Amino acid sequence: MKFRYDINALRAIAVIGVILFHFKVPQFGGGFSGVDVFFVISGYLMSRIVITDLERGTFSFGEFYNKRLKRIVPALLSLILVLTLLCFFFYFPEDYQTFQKNAVSSILFLSNIWFWKHSGYFNPSSETNMLLHTWSLSVEWQFYLLYPIALFILYKVLKTKNRVFTVIGLATVAGFIGGEKYTQINNNASFYLLPSRAWEMLAGGLAFFIEPFVQRFKWKNIVAVICYTAILVCFNQLDTKLPWPGKMTALPVTLTFLVLICNYNDFFLIKSRVVQFLGTISYSLYLWHWPVYVIAAYWGIKHSAVTVAVSIAVAVALAYISNRYIEARKHDNSKPIWIVAGGALVITCCLAYLPVNKILFKPEALKVTELISSTGKARDKQFSDGCCFVNLGVKQPGDKKLNEDSCLAFSNTKKNILLIGDSHAAQYSQSLKEKLAPHNVNILQASATACLPLLQKNGAAKCFEIINYIYHDYLIKNKDKIDGVIISANWINTPDGNLAALEQNLENTLAYLKKYNIRVVILGQNETYTIPYPVVAARELQYNMVLWNNYNAEPAYNTNQFLKQHFGSNYVDLYNAKPLPLSKFGDPYMFDENHFTKYGADLMLGKILANPVMKRFLNL
Repeated sequence: MKFRYDINALRAIAVIGVILFHFKVPQFGGGFSGVDVFFVISGYLMSRIVITDLERGTFSFGEFYNKRLKRIVPALLSLILVLTLLCFFFYFPEDYQTFQKNAVSSILFLSNIWFWKHSGYFNPSSETNMLLHTWSLSVEWQFYLLYPIALFILYKVLKTKNRVFTVIGLATVAGFIGGEKYTQINNNASFYLLPSRAWEMLAGGLAFFIEPFVQRFKWKNIVAVICYTAILVCFNQLDTKLPWPGKMTALPVTLTFLVLICNYNDFFLIKSRVVQFLGTISYSLYLWHWPVYVIAAYWGIKHSAVTVAVSIAVAVALAYISNRYIEARKHDNSKPIWIVAGGALVITCCLAYLPVNKILFKPEALKVTELISSTGKARDKQFSDGCCFVNLGVKQPGDKKLNEDSCLAFSNTKKNILLIGDSHAAQYSQSLKEKLAPHNVNILQASATACLPLLQKNGAAKCFEIINYIYHDYLIKNKDKIDGVIISANWINTPDGNLAALEQNLENTLAYLKKYNIRVVILGQNETYTIPYPVVAARELQYNMVLWNNYNAEPAYNTNQFLKQHFGSNYVDLYNAKPLPLSKFGDPYMFDENHFTKYGADLMLGKILANPVMKRFLNL
């Protein structure tokens, strides 16, 4: 096979998109689709290798899998072993054990399934998971295991290349339709699992079949250049609000497909040394860029243009070393790889369940992190999880309904106050009920994950059902029974961080409620951190240093200032200039980057009820 500069360029473009997306570089909100570009390339190359050997009669399953092993595993193992050693010294035991469990799943190429099963709304943040990006490697490896078997059977049964092409084409279309439908049912599972992603790699297989028929096409070079440009436009125009994989996933997949069938290798830009260098190290760069980002965030390095540039430069340097000395190294014998993989698996399995680095940390620092890990059931009660707080996109479809009998039942003898919003509303529900019950206040609750309690046209589609029901049905039918509405949310989740749009949507919502003579109050934006606050508090105890300011997220402060300025008469300012103290038991006031523990919610409720806006609203 003649060297394909276009494929190397596609790899470079894909990894650039992913890196700039992960490093939150503006204008690259759709860079995550670079993974889809990689999937199509993989499908193309695997089809070329397997089908060419099948036609020659030289295909060997052992040789195929052996080559994949030598190509993929050494660099991955090196990454895991280096991170295992480094993290031993600065990750707290619980975080370290979680990292090792992730490492086990990555070594076994099952991390996509593991992250799907353990990516609940309140699980450890994805931005502290250094191996989160290995989910795509697991998807590809699972495809590599099954695809050659399927092709082998198809060739034996169907006999001709055209018939095989027809089956793969039908499977691609069926996979696309099925994946898009499954995303609507369970977007979390659809994102991570092979059945919803296989069609992207099958599209690469179709490119291999179709490529010979377009080589004489007059305008293929122009089509290829347009498609390269369009992929970059996708990185700019797509965003994480889109269902993925979904209809729009066909865009980067089709563009990559067209570049592959055009097979245009003389375009000067794609042959440039920089593009080809990035394409050559793209696998190692994909492996190393995310751990660099996570470690920088863990150490409180502020996000800025300079730190992003330095972090990317470090990732490129590590990727070059990995590519030159590990990835590009010739492995005549795969036995050493199997031995290292087996050893790494045993080590990570042991470290996943033994807190071996506990001796490095102070007891009081350990206590902070250990208390948080044991509050799962208490947290469910605090949020009324699964009943009045609906975990959209995580639980099964049957669980995506509010329990109206429990959550929206009126009292004939008490004031009825409706709490509506996302998890930032739900976190106050237990505290509100406990504190206001003696004052004859009945708290109703309607809350769902990441759903802003606003009347808006561009909100998350998954939220429309519950938000529209509350505003357009429930409130109108019961306006005479409702004594007031409390709306609360993580306001920094407004689409694209557009504060002007947030202001307009809030004004529209307030005007709508006023039309029905429903009183309303807005609970403000609370402070947020770039990593889970318990880790910040534990590190402060461990090193006897004030570190929290290094982890303060500026968007939360800016959003609070903006809303306070524009909605003062309805706005309850909650923002804490500095963290609240630990409880007498060592409990931190937050359990992740932005949600209060029950202890923290109780403290905040005291602040809420003392606010003049809330006093007027409740008229207690």
